[in-house]
Amino acid sequence: MGSLHAGSKIGGAGVAVLALIVVQVALADTRPDPRKQPLVESSAADNARATSSVIRFSDLVKGFRVDTEPGRTPVIPHCESYPGDRSDVTVTGAASSSFRHASNSISSTALFFKTWADSDRYWQKTVRLKYVQCLAATLAFSGVKPRITLAKQIKIGPTGADQAVAYHLIARVSPAGKKPFDWTETAAFVKVGRSIAMIRIIYINHLCECHTAIAGDLARRLSDANH
Repeated sequence: MGSLHAGSKIGGAGVAVLALIVVQVALADTRPDPRKQPLVESSAADNARATSSVIRFSDLVKGFRVDTEPGRTPVIPHCESYPGDRSDVTVTGAASSSFRHASNSISSTALFFKTWADSDRYWQKTVRLKYVQCLAATLAFSGVKPRITLAKQIKIGPTGADQAVAYHLIARVSPAGKKPFDWTETAAFVKVGRSIAMIRIIYINHLCECHTAIAGDLARRLSDANH
């Protein structure tokens, strides 16, 4: 199993970031939206499969702790036609986990779908360049407009998944009277059978090049859960 690394020395200014600024990524999948959303048909078995697939506390190096604050788990932002009508998709199981180390966080969500075709439709409509472009457009901080310096798809190494895609977003944030900092976010998606896992890695003033290892861990768990 791949290991996750804290990796950054963010100092007192970085630790204070979360106390100074409330991050609001707009319109996550759980919020009301005029577009039709995937239909949820809860299955105890698929919820258990999803729960077995997300990042666990035991995966992480010393310093991380369970994060109970809302808003840090992976989100699908909404912009104009993105992601569009996904009412032809049925989700049967879902679970999330989130962990924090100072101002850094690593979180994941696993989704199981009614059929393989449902997961394919969700992937095609959701996992595309418009995802990170929309994420950049909707990223907002309380009273501060960030300057987006990077929003693109990046390379991801072998994960064992049927499909795997990753993105980087970097935003320069300049709070009034405070030292500017870089909000760096890495998102990764892995698809195995009728399941998809999403990964969200947030670091301050540092990019954690750990998305491939995490994606590989989740892909192996999704594969086990699909059988």
